[in-house]
Amino acid sequence: MLENSKDLLYIVLSFCILWLTVFLCWLIYYMVSILRGASNMIEEMRERFRGIEDAIRGMRDKMEHATASFAFVSEGIIKLIQYFVSKKKNVEDEIGEIEDKKKRKR
Repeated sequence: MLENSKDLLYIVLSFCILWLTVFLCWLIYYMVSILRGASNMIEEMRERFRGIEDAIRGMRDKMEHATASFAFVSEGIIKLIQYFVSKKKNVEDEIGEIEDKKKRKR
């Protein structure tokens, strides 16, 4: 089997190459595993950012809707105040007329 030292060298080199190959396969496996984990983590972060973006978009839409509703409500309140002010003036005018009539009767 071993006729000279060259044969021993070839056997040792073949075992070294074998172990180097095993080590490189192990290294590649763990690198792929690490990259897969990083990819999963990035995907989770993207999903969370999408959720945050959707929440912000929803709040913005609600604020726009509330602003539009607020404009409608504020116009209604202004009209209501104007109505009560005009009613108050009418009542004050009627009271003034009644007082004038009472003064004239005396």
